Amino acid sequence: MEADPPLPPASALMEELVEEVLLRFPPADPASLVRAALVCRRWRRIVTGPRFRRRYRDLHLHRGRGGSHPPMLGFLANAGAGTRFVPTSTFRLAPARARAPADGLLLGGWRALDARHGRALLRRDTGRDAPVDCELAVWDPATGRRTDLPRLPWSPYPYSWNAAVLCAATITASACDHLDCCGGGGHFLVVVVGTNHAEMFSHVYSSEAGAWNASASASARHPDDNVDFAPSALAGNALYFAFQTGAAALEYDLGTREMAVVRLPPPPRLDWQRAVLATRDDGRLGLATAGKSTIYLWAREAPPRGDGSWVQTNYLLANYKGNEWK
Repeated sequence: MEADPPLPPASALMEELVEEVLLRFPPADPASLVRAALVCRRWRRIVTGPRFRRRYRDLHLHRGRGGSHPPMLGFLANAGAGTRFVPTSTFRLAPARARAPADGLLLGGWRALDARHGRALLRRDTGRDAPVDCELAVWDPATGRRTDLPRLPWSPYPYSWNAAVLCAATITASACDHLDCCGGGGHFLVVVVGTNHAEMFSHVYSSEAGAWNASASASARHPDDNVDFAPSALAGNALYFAFQTGAAALEYDLGTREMAVVRLPPPPRLDWQRAVLATRDDGRLGLATAGKSTIYLWAREAPPRGDGSWVQTNYLLANYKGNEWK
């Protein structure tokens, strides 16, 4: 019996077929693409090429009516004097990019404040008058590049503030699918909102201009509340920041740069101070909170399609024992 003919070398396979196969490698295991790139020079050229990277990101996006979202490879968690990257996949930050010491903290002294469109917003307290006396920076986890922002021109006597980072194309007529935002593509904005003794205020930094704009005051009534350092939410053409009492949120319109106070739904017998603002798959502003073993989800019927009221969409039951979720 004749032996089977030897398999053709990897370099002899059609590049189109190889690319189609590699495109289907699971995004939760990015190490598999690294191993594929080590097979031969041709495969390495495919995996590292801009065409493949864009097609790979586009194929594995989670799509909803509110936009597209890449799969999550990990998240940043503030711990002690810095920020720790917690992987949810086989992806790991390269030591040179993470600049992580033995304790695993990233960029010692910096704490994560927000993340969106492939960038993370970092904050570092520099004086006794924290959190006002601080520095802000935008960090790209893909390249390790950190952009230090100019000192913020604070409004007089700020009581509280928060900030968000986003792609600059979000508020322009030019559409951006944010596939190339990660890795240093395009310009970004940083929006800072806050309250002082008399009003709400805002500042916007543009990476294209390299400067902060003038302060804008809100026409809405003072909320008699402080802005919380909780993560913001982007819904439609507005950013939302929670207040510390959990009774309302600050709405910042990216187009008009106007601010308003949005009331949150009344939570009977729930700890609303632990509520989380989020962007739903349909693009609406969402809200989640927990009561005992139940997670409650809400959606806002924003104008002009709705009246700004909140609708409880569904709830999830979880098995809770002791101090652990099962």
